[in-house]
This record gives sequence, structure tokens and C-alpha cells, in this order.
Amino acid sequence: MRVELERSGGLAGMTRRAVLNTADLDPALAQAAETALDALPWDQPPAPATARDTFQFTVRLLDGADHGRTAVIPESVLPPALRPLTDQLATRRAPRP
Repeated sequence: MRVELERSGGLAGMTRRAVLNTADLDPALAQAAETALDALPWDQPPAPATARDTFQFTVRLLDGADHGRTAVIPESVLPPALRPLTDQLATRRAPRP
């Protein structure tokens, strides 16, 4: 499952964006990440942040029937199963238009 993942906010207010694929993960981690992705609050207003200077993640689906759907998740409620994807933001970047 390909997704565009964006992390914004935090103390420095920097935004990082990358296109990621669950197929690049270990199969067990990929399955957990895909299950967590399926359960995200797609096309809903974001939950309010519970603390200042935290990250907010925006996830956009790039494949399948749900292509284009978006979910915005504060770091405080980010499912732990998505950490393998969010951890990749440090090394991967989306292509520049």
C-alpha cells in the first residue's frame, strides 16, 4: 500500500513529506501498518492536539479504490503500528514538483 505521509508542527515547525510503501517493511510490520491505516479516521476533521509543539501527521492513500483519501492525526493518537512508516520520514522525501 503506497501512502504519502507528511509530518508537520513540532518545536521547529518543519514539514517533512515522503511517499512510502508498506511493501518495503518486514511482512509482519507491513500487515500491522496496513491494518492501522485501514482504521484511520479517513476524511474526518483532525482530533485536537493534546499538547503544544507536537507533530501532526497527514496520510494520503495513493493506491486502490480509496486513492486520494486523507486522514490527519495528531502525534498523541498516532497508532503505534504506523511508527515503522513515520520513522522513514527522516530518510525519505517526496519528489519535488
